[in-house]
This record gives sequence, C-alpha cells and structure tokens, in this order.
Amino acid sequence: MIIYEPKGKAREYAPYAANIYIGCDNGCKYCYAPGLLNINNEKYLQVNQRKDILKQFEKEAIKHNKKPILLTFISDPYNIKEAEYKITQQVLYIMYENYIPAIILTKKKLVLRDIEIFKQFGKSIIVGMTITFDNEKTSKYYEPNASLPEERIEVLKELKKNNIPTWASFEPVIDPKQSLEMMEKVIDYVDVYKIGKINNYKNIDKTINWKQFCNNAMTLLKNKKYYIKYDLAMAAGINYTGNYDDYLPEPFKINSLW
Repeated sequence: MIIYEPKGKAREYAPYAANIYIGCDNGCKYCYAPGLLNINNEKYLQVNQRKDILKQFEKEAIKHNKKPILLTFISDPYNIKEAEYKITQQVLYIMYENYIPAIILTKKKLVLRDIEIFKQFGKSIIVGMTITFDNEKTSKYYEPNASLPEERIEVLKELKKNNIPTWASFEPVIDPKQSLEMMEKVIDYVDVYKIGKINNYKNIDKTINWKQFCNNAMTLLKNKKYYIKYDLAMAAGINYTGNYDDYLPEPFKINSLW
C-alpha cells in the first residue's frame, strides 16, 4: 500500500500519508528514517522513486475516503530527484482529480515550482516547511542539503502572498532559542504551527528545559493556531488537550471544482 494510516507520533501530523520516494538527500543528522528502514545513512541519501508509484497511487486514490494525505514522512517530497521525475507533482494532480486534500511537508525551496497547482486546491491544501535553525552554519551542519533558513522563510512568504494555506513544523527542536527566534520570524506567514521536540539523539533532549521552552512558545503564539505534540507536552509537564486534526485542510467542495 502507498496510502496508509500513520501510527503513534506520526498520526499527530495527518490521518493518512504516502511515501512516494525512498531515500532523502537532505542528510539530516538526527533523521530517524534510516533506522526505521534498516538501511545505512549513505544508502538512504540515494533517492529512488518507488516501482509503479503513479499507477499504484492512482489506483488507491480512486478508492480513498477523501481524507487528507500527507506527503511524506520518510522522504522529502521535493528532494533532489523531484526536479527530474516530477512524481510529487503528478501525485498532486491525481489527488486533485480525486478530491483528496493535500498536506505538504518539505525543507526544499523547489516546492514553489508547484505554486500554481496549490492554488487549484483552494482551502483543500496546506503547505508546510520544517523549521529548525536560525542561521546558515548550524543548518548546514545538521541538514547539509536542505534549503537554508532564510530560503525557507522566503518560501512561506511567497506561499502566503499567493493565499495558499501554510504551516510550519518545529520538530525537532535542538536549540530552543533558535526555534523561538524562527517562530517569531515566520509569524506573519504561517497559519498553523505544530511543535515537537528532539528525541533519541545524543541525549540532547535531556539538556533542555522543555517546560520553559513550551511556555515561551505558547506565549509567543497566543494569537496563532498551534498544536503541541504529545511528547513535548509530557516532557514540559503541561496539561495540553489540543486536537491534532483541528487544522487539517478543508474537504473539497466537489461541485465547485469544474
């Protein structure tokens, strides 16, 4: 199956997901996917399209229940091969034709290539950037092949300028000060924030005052829509009862499509 229901922590992002590529060239040091797939980091950097991906995705999309699908958890939908293969672009066309709302999460500025497609979805799409660091040096160290922080800000700014619903994933949080700085920098361009923490990476999570970070984030975002992920809420010791499905893209108004 290409389209599947995420479990556990992943479910906090979307009711359904589709991993349309295998591998990711961002090279993030904290990435969990190689371990999940039981492959080494070097092999994971080699991006490949899945066999018969478009044929299989379309077959499943026709039968899908029209609930939003996230692209993607174990790759970047706008990875280095997407410029050539255009698999993500074609998947979006299939989703649109089958009235399936889309959730995009990327670290790549290539996402702006599809801005005209996003417009066709109206409110039935939300396009997001993962935001981590506030400077080029740290970003290059942890995420050597991803777009730089300022480029990600520019992406969100351009999306907002074109009235495309936007979101930002602040996960992992490795340097709380930098994360808070970036939350403030993108505040005019982001409709929804989802905030998590770093887990299982060099014990960094044990060095951070999560309660202080969480309180600072909620104060900063008091007039914004946001969701605090379960792991962060537990680490911060806060009684947070947010619903992770509150800010999904809207269902299609089918009669208005054509």
